[in-house]
Amino acid sequence: LNEGAGGVFISTNGAINAGGDGIHGEITDVNNTKDVVLSSNNNITAGDDGIEGKTAGLGGVKIDYATNVTVDTKLVAGDIGLFANITNSGNTKDAVVKVGETGGQKVEIDATTVGVKAATLGSGDAIITIADNVTIDPDDIGLDASSALGEATVLTGANDTLIIDDNEVAGSDDIDLVLLDDGANLTRHDRVHHLGEHLAVELIVLGRRLDR
Repeated sequence: LNEGAGGVFISTNGAINAGGDGIHGEITDVNNTKDVVLSSNNNITAGDDGIEGKTAGLGGVKIDYATNVTVDTKLVAGDIGLFANITNSGNTKDAVVKVGETGGQKVEIDATTVGVKAATLGSGDAIITIADNVTIDPDDIGLDASSALGEATVLTGANDTLIIDDNEVAGSDDIDLVLLDDGANLTRHDRVHHLGEHLAVELIVLGRRLDR
């Protein structure tokens, strides 16, 4: 937690077992222009979020998980797996999450609610990049990208799987699963497993949910 003018940088290659967030980095000063940058290349078990990066300031938030590993890696979270969150409406920077690497080892994210979430209330972009051989297995929403005034982008690689279980998020059961294709078109995705009426990928731009 940073209440001053500096940035937050946390990088770990050791396994984590925590009752709360596995890794938490946060800036609370609304005038702080520095970034929150968090990364892990090992297994995480967390009672709350696996990795959460948050700023109330003017900098960006970036989370990398398992982007440089030599063995299969797994994250288990009691709430959200990975969460990059910008809460300042005057912020122009991006909320970015990246998982896995091209041609890399198997990576699994098992979360109770949302697998991966990138959100900003500002005019920057919310970007989720899932590389190769990644499985996202939450109960309710697979990939959730939301920008109030910018763009929301979800990119996936080869051999990725999204598995949405049958627990209920209020209001979600009338939403179709969608994926951003080439930065423009929303399409159904043949590697998404959709069980019940829950959302695999959610994109929100300018406050409007895109579901087709």
